[in-house]
Amino acid sequence: MSKCEPPPAYDDIATAKQFEADKHFYEDKFVKITREGIELKTYYFPTTKSKFIPFAEVKQLFYAIQSALKQHCYIKPWGMAFSKVWWASDMMRQCPIVEKVNYNVILDVGDSTMKGFSVTDIHTFLAVLKAHLPAVPIHPQLPF
Repeated sequence: MSKCEPPPAYDDIATAKQFEADKHFYEDKFVKITREGIELKTYYFPTTKSKFIPFAEVKQLFYAIQSALKQHCYIKPWGMAFSKVWWASDMMRQCPIVEKVNYNVILDVGDSTMKGFSVTDIHTFLAVLKAHLPAVPIHPQLPF
């Protein structure tokens, strides 16, 4: 009789499950796209916790390059300005630097408040999102 190997330790199983759960298709310091949806990092104030949005909730998406002057009253580094958008944290959102080209993105999920966040690589972000949400309208301007 051959000797069977013992089952993997609990830690190994937990590690394997965590590895599977951590698989993602796009990630930068502001957002992560996983198999199930979109995670907005540093969303809630003051706890800095993330917000997860399942793909099924996304109705439409808006995006535009960050600019110091355009839509100044409607965009905020964190929280809500004079718009129906709650912005995840990006303290440099209204102070764009020449070397970086970030984009403001807004998700309409059918709530009274839309979800706003920054993206560092808009082309990859949109390509991944279109693969998951082919029927969702994507607008190359903000909704205000």
